[in-house]
Amino acid sequence: MLFVLGLLLAGQVLVAQSVVTGKVIRVTSGDTFTLLDVRQRPYTEQDVVEPWGFGEELDLNPPPDETPTIIHLAEIDAPEKNQPYGDTSRQKLAAKLMGRVVRVAYFEKDRFNHIVGTVNRGDRWINEEVLAEGCAWHDKRYSDNDELDTAEQQARALRLGLWAETQPVPPWEWRQKHQIPTPEYTEPEGAAAPGTDGN
Repeated sequence: MLFVLGLLLAGQVLVAQSVVTGKVIRVTSGDTFTLLDVRQRPYTEQDVVEPWGFGEELDLNPPPDETPTIIHLAEIDAPEKNQPYGDTSRQKLAAKLMGRVVRVAYFEKDRFNHIVGTVNRGDRWINEEVLAEGCAWHDKRYSDNDELDTAEQQARALRLGLWAETQPVPPWEWRQKHQIPTPEYTEPEGAAAPGTDGN
């Protein structure tokens, strides 16, 4: 009984977080990019063949799906495209990720069905790197991650990136002023914040 219960609990933990790996094919802002997720697709009737007329067999190597997915870096918020430092922030993220294979861990998608997650390139935690270079804000509306907060505070103190400006405007205030929809992230009950997985 305890063994079965342990399996059920383990199953709940596995379901809580999803992981996708793929190649970055486009960077649209300092916290958003498109990932080409290449995965093995389920078998279909098109994969059934009849060699020599002796019944049906499955083609064991069906072609993969190539699914582009929009990814937002969780717990941070970068300047908008037309906002001061917005294009520089995008270029810096592109230099890190464009054409690279990354791993994205996430708990849910936003209201636009985009993934909001922790991004790792090898052992590099990209969410934290972006903050440490002064290319985004730690979005404390949805995150209380101490490591991300420290990364932002250090960038502020050194006046790196957007913090070289006298009074940089947070992107959520910019979007509100210019009536731009805001991506949303809500941490599921009982789940760790996405950024805590990437260090």
